Parts: sequence; C-alpha cells; structure tokens
Amino acid sequence: MNRIVAPYFVIYFVVMTVVAVIVPWQQADWALYAWMNKDRDVQLSNEVTIVDVSYDQDRARFRSRVCGLLSALVTEDRSLPKAIALDIQIENEPAGLAEFERCVTATQSKGVKVYAAANPLDLSGNVTPQFLERHASKLYREVLDGFGHTRFDHLYGVAKYDPYLRLSENVSIPALPIKISEDLLGRPIRAGDHSIVLYLGNRADAERHTLVFEDGRVEGACSTANRKISDCLRGKIIVVGSLAADVTALQSRAGPELLAWALSERLLPSDLASPKPLTNAWLLIGLALGFSALTLWILGVILKHLPPMRGRLWLLIVMAAALAIGLLCLLVIGLSAFNVVYAQVTLIAIGIAATAVLSLAFLRKRALITDLNKGAPTVEEIYDIFISYSRTPENTRWVTQSVYEPLSRLTKADGSPVRIFFDQKSLRIGFYWFTELARAIYGSRLFVPVYSTDYFDKPFCKFEIEQAFIKEATQRGFVLPLSRGNKSIPQQYGHVQFLDADSNPGYVEELTRAVVQKLAPG
Repeated sequence: MNRIVAPYFVIYFVVMTVVAVIVPWQQADWALYAWMNKDRDVQLSNEVTIVDVSYDQDRARFRSRVCGLLSALVTEDRSLPKAIALDIQIENEPAGLAEFERCVTATQSKGVKVYAAANPLDLSGNVTPQFLERHASKLYREVLDGFGHTRFDHLYGVAKYDPYLRLSENVSIPALPIKISEDLLGRPIRAGDHSIVLYLGNRADAERHTLVFEDGRVEGACSTANRKISDCLRGKIIVVGSLAADVTALQSRAGPELLAWALSERLLPSDLASPKPLTNAWLLIGLALGFSALTLWILGVILKHLPPMRGRLWLLIVMAAALAIGLLCLLVIGLSAFNVVYAQVTLIAIGIAATAVLSLAFLRKRALITDLNKGAPTVEEIYDIFISYSRTPENTRWVTQSVYEPLSRLTKADGSPVRIFFDQKSLRIGFYWFTELARAIYGSRLFVPVYSTDYFDKPFCKFEIEQAFIKEATQRGFVLPLSRGNKSIPQQYGHVQFLDADSNPGYVEELTRAVVQKLAPG
C-alpha cells in the first residue's frame, strides 16, 4: 500500500470505529426497521384477554385484591379461562402471602393454570441465578404452574425479547410467553434460539381486549360491545396486571399489554411466526467491509466504461454508492422472504458513504497530481489571495498581524470580503496537504509570498513558490512578493519585483493598494 492510498484506509477505519463505538447506530437500525414495518397489520388474538387490576403500595391489600380477581375469574364453571398469566412480581414479603398462595391453589383446583412473572435481576440491575431469593420462592417453585421473565427490549415501534435469558453457564430462565406456549400451545423453542421480534398493533385493539377488575367484579367491553363477559374468559389466556402502574418506555405501552402481544404472536401458526433477527457482530463487520469493497469495485467498473468528465466525478461516485445501497436493500428484502430480519444496515450504509467520499477525495487528488506533472492545471476559483510564508512561531505571528489581518479587512468592488487562503484558517484535517495547497494556489487570483530568511529552505514554501511561478508564467502579476529580512532571493524568482518590509515603512499600504488594483474588475 503506497503512502498516497494508506491515509484513506486509516481514515476509513477510524470513521467506522468511531461510528460503531460512539454513535447509537443500532437505534437508527431499529428505527428504520420500525418505519419500514409501520403499516404491518397486526391484531391481538381473540384467545388473549387483558384484565387491569389497580395497584396498591400496601402489599397485603394488593395481594388480597388480586385474590379477589382470581376468584371472580373462576366463579362460573362454564366460562373458565385456559390459563392466567400474572404480570406481577411476587416478592418474599410475608404480608398477605399465605392467603395469596391459597387463592392460587383454589384457582388451579378449577383446572385453570396459573403463571407469574419473575424478575431475574439483582438490586444492581445484573442478571443473577439467585433471583428467586427475592421472590416468594415456595410459591414459585411449588405452587405456580410456571414462571418466566418479561424483559422486553424497546426499540422504537418494535419490541424484542430473548426466549431464554441466560443467567449463568448452566442456568437460564424462559420468557413468560415462551413458558406458557410450551405448556399450553405445543410451541417449544430451544434455549439457544434467536431473539423474538414482536410487532405491536394498535393500542385501541388492545383496549378492545381489556377488562377492568373493580369492586369485586370484572367489567368492560371485550373485543365487541355485544359479547358477554363470560365470552371474554372462556378458554382464554388471561393476562393480569396493573396498566397504569406498569408503563414501559415503548410508546408508553403497559407491561401487561406487551405480554399480551407476545402471547398473541405465539398463538400464530408456525409459518406465520415472528421473523428471526439476524444479529451477529462478525457478520456485521464482514458485510460492512464487503459492501465497502463492493462500492470500490462498482466505481472501478463505472470509471472504466464511463470515463469521467472534469467536474462530473462526484456524479459517478454517487452512482456507485447508490448501486451499493440498492444491493444492500435487495439483501434485506431477500432475507425477509425467508422470514429473517436483518436490521443492522446503518453501519453498512455509513461504510458505503465513507468509501464514496474518500474515493472522491482520492480521485481528485490523483487527478490534480497528474495535472501538476503536466503543468499549471485549471482549477475552479476558490480564493482571492493565497498567503505563503515560513511557519516558525515568530514569523507566523508577524505575518498574521502585518499581512493577513490588513488584507482580511479589504473588500472587493461588490462589497464582499476578500477570500484569503491562510493555513492557520484554511487547511482541513485529514486531507493531503500538498494536494490541498496546490488546489488552493491554482484556485487563487493572487499569490503573496513572504520571503523570510528561511523561506526557501522550507519544503512547503518551496513547493508553494514553485507552483505559483508555474501559474505566473501564464498569468502575469499573479505573484506579489513581500521580503522580510531576506536579501538573497534565488535567481529563478528574482525577476519578480518584491516589497521590502524592512526598508519600506509603508509596505502595508503599498501591498493593499496593489492587491486592490489586481482584484479590480476588468
């Protein structure tokens, strides 16, 4: 890899690393995915009903209230639900716990299975195999028909949850909808399987499937106004929780509603099941690099068959990037045809864009270097004045105060300020300096070198003056030199008269007068 190409690879990898580490590109991925699926028609299954029970901070009173609900749900033998999913974490606080265990057992005696949510996190927010120590362990291990976690990742309009949450090397806990579907619906899922993407339908649809437990009675309109309450219970999976007290960050949806949508998804036939999210760090890195390389290949093909016209190179770069993005979209669409979700596209798209921008910079630099080898190139006018000087601290201060600041106060005939290239203000980080300097010199109307004692010993100064005199050969008066302490001007540059700042106190006035005259129209 030569020294001209190497900086671009370094810039590419720095950009991609910064984006991957700092920028929340994963959120952008799922936001894009949610937008693409915003019109997806998802309805809550009629086999799932939500019952809202108001929360009470007094645990004994709240548990008594839930017991009253369980009793109300199994009052009529003809309208018994299939199962009850308590979206409630039952802690090891003894207040009202014995009564709660008795009412759960009584509910089960009617042939209704009872499940509950468990929180696998410790007080620090880390998953722990000892999570049941903070729960009513006897109830969870000996009384309930099963339990599971209800941790949902909230990703804009999409929710995602792990079917099995790994707590340690040999211990895992199932998600509550997975536990229930394994027991009741014949939909087993392996511990190592993928996360489950959950599409949320309209909130109003969930409200139509919601009942309220109040004053010892289950009330509300369930699905349709003409249905009896018993119709909303018979053979259904009942999700019990406090909607107002359990609001999540996902569009302010309540936890029991998320659980209801997850159970509804598990009721679908296997061929309509939620798609598999394809998430793998090595796959992401490989695709990011692969599509960047593909962009370069496409650009090479385009350049070979469509030789770029000067000033139109950017259009060919855009074409190459657009084709690469199009192929990325085809990949995502193709995977979706196999019920696979690939949402990690933002970083790949950024890689394509970075490759396109850096390719444009590289090709422009190469074209300019080729032109420099041929002589003075034609470059679009960028600046009015290019100031060239030796960049020692003392000389930089002098040039800034005595040359740059007086010239920067000038205005042109139309009243606009004079455009000055001054490397303290104009050079951009990450660009090849010699190319930038040459481009600025050939894109300037005047070149003002400050001949200090070490000016002709500096590589950058020598490069700048050489390029300036190439242009001077075809544009007389382009170079307006100013000498400061240098009485030895190389012969090849001595034919252009300079202002002597040491012997002429009015050099600033003469320089500004000459600049104004040169910049005057006509």
